[in-house]
Amino acid sequence: MEQATEQDIQDLQREVDDLSEELSKLQAQLKKKESPKIIKNPDLTRLEKLLKDYIEAIIKEGGMKDIEHWVYEEAMEALYGKTIWDWVNKNQTW
Repeated sequence: MEQATEQDIQDLQREVDDLSEELSKLQAQLKKKESPKIIKNPDLTRLEKLLKDYIEAIIKEGGMKDIEHWVYEEAMEALYGKTIWDWVNKNQTW
């Protein structure tokens, strides 16, 4: 069996270092993609008010423009917290 040279050892160490760096990056990506958790006791007050305002707008004016967008945003923030958009922006790929 042939003895490893100093150069062989250095080459292997570089490969180990490169693989360790790649592993660290992959682990960071996995951590970044962990699903956010729903708040245990979400405050739905603002969402309820928005929905009531929408019903009132239908009665008085026939509807409310862009309501789906506003309900979506309010529901996401109510259930996941206002920082949900940081997670969305970091993880959404389109």
